[in-house]
Amino acid sequence: LERIGPLDRRFRVAERRDLREAVRFGALIGAAQLGIDLVLNGHEHEFEITKPLVGQNVMPSMDNATVYVVAGGAGAELYGNGTGFWTEYSEKTHNAAIVRVRRDQLTFEAYRPDGTTIPGGFTKTKQ
Repeated sequence: LERIGPLDRRFRVAERRDLREAVRFGALIGAAQLGIDLVLNGHEHEFEITKPLVGQNVMPSMDNATVYVVAGGAGAELYGNGTGFWTEYSEKTHNAAIVRVRRDQLTFEAYRPDGTTIPGGFTKTKQ
């Protein structure tokens, strides 16, 4: 698990003006090529998880791709949510995320305040 600077608002669909910037930014840093599996972003008061991305391209699997998550609805007023070509799931909800990292496995899960699971969680295993 690696942290690479703040990605605030990079993959938030609610502000349409950020669409091109978000796609360009993902390609610019080459996250998938750097072996980064998951990029976590908070502050935006919503939940969104992307499909696996390599640059600007949606991939059919998580192999050698990066998933971007906005999980920032911890209690303040929620923002509107939307969808883009990269969106796996998006919801206007308060949320909490759990990331489990083992030597060969990464698991991401997100929950609503009532304890129900938010769709889009995943497990990625590497050899």
